Amino acid sequence: MAELLPCPFCGGESFVEEHKFHGCSNTYGVKCSKCHTQTYQFFDTEEIAVKRWNTRTPKERGKEK
Repeated sequence: MAELLPCPFCGGESFVEEHKFHGCSNTYGVKCSKCHTQTYQFFDTEEIAVKRWNTRTPKERGKEK
């Protein structure tokens, strides 16, 4: 799995968060451990969640550090 980039807003460490729905399906999102920014969507795999977090457009990334 690809390495997660830091949060585009505060530079905090990000992590993959698993979401379980009614015990029958799992989806994944990414969240910042510092400012709690997270993906608005849930994805079928961790790999897709990481890819989406890491490949936002510059406007979505905010200020680069």
